[in-house]
Amino acid sequence: MQEFLNLLGSLWSYIATATGYLAMGIRITIIFIIIAIIERIITRYIRKVGKQVKLDPDIINGLVLITRFFIIIIGVIAILEVGGIPAGWLATLGMTLGTLGGVAIGLASTRTIGNFISGLYILISRPFEINDYVNIKGIEGIVKEITINYTKILTADRKMVLISNQEVLGANITRFSLKEGEYCYTLDVSFDHSLTKEELERIFNRVVEEFSEKVSKKPQYTMVRLSRSERVYRFYLYFKNPEDLFTVPSEFLAKITEAWDQARTKNKL
Repeated sequence: MQEFLNLLGSLWSYIATATGYLAMGIRITIIFIIIAIIERIITRYIRKVGKQVKLDPDIINGLVLITRFFIIIIGVIAILEVGGIPAGWLATLGMTLGTLGGVAIGLASTRTIGNFISGLYILISRPFEINDYVNIKGIEGIVKEITINYTKILTADRKMVLISNQEVLGANITRFSLKEGEYCYTLDVSFDHSLTKEELERIFNRVVEEFSEKVSKKPQYTMVRLSRSERVYRFYLYFKNPEDLFTVPSEFLAKITEAWDQARTKNKL
């Protein structure tokens, strides 16, 4: 075994110091093999980690492409060095290309790169997830997709709104999910003093019972503000299907308002 290792060592020393086209070809071939192995190991690792943290496939492919590009650049530099091109020239060329590339990126792709980085940050920090019901910059709906550049939200009127990831990071985000698969939507409703507290809450209890089958658990309510002119109640509605938030809260509010109007009219008679 030791003799075999010594033979490999001698062969490598010969290749490293030998001159001529054959020796150059062998060295270039070895560099190709090493670069290919490194590229395969690193890109597989990126894909594995990306799947573990549930990154979007577009993001994973973008990271793999960038990594592959830099590995190829390193390989080309190594091959040119073996070919006898001076290292100083390579450094100068690299700096020139880097400067030109930086200017081009700065002029043409600043927003795209910012969105790409913002998209990565969103997917890693997870302020919300796919199918979450959210409110971002006043746009309320279900998160359907997070791409490299945009977060896509399905609104109640069945429109797909695209918000750039940079804008998402700078916005206040309201997430309606208590935990995975459960959403809580709140409604603040004000009532005058034409009905007593007991009369109001009898109306609430009747409507709550009526809507218990449309939500994941029985709605709740509490008084959050009291003044000389009004009482303000907050209603808590719970859902498992985020699309129910498009219709049930408005139906609940309409029913509460209808029952309240009927009770007020009855009291005036």
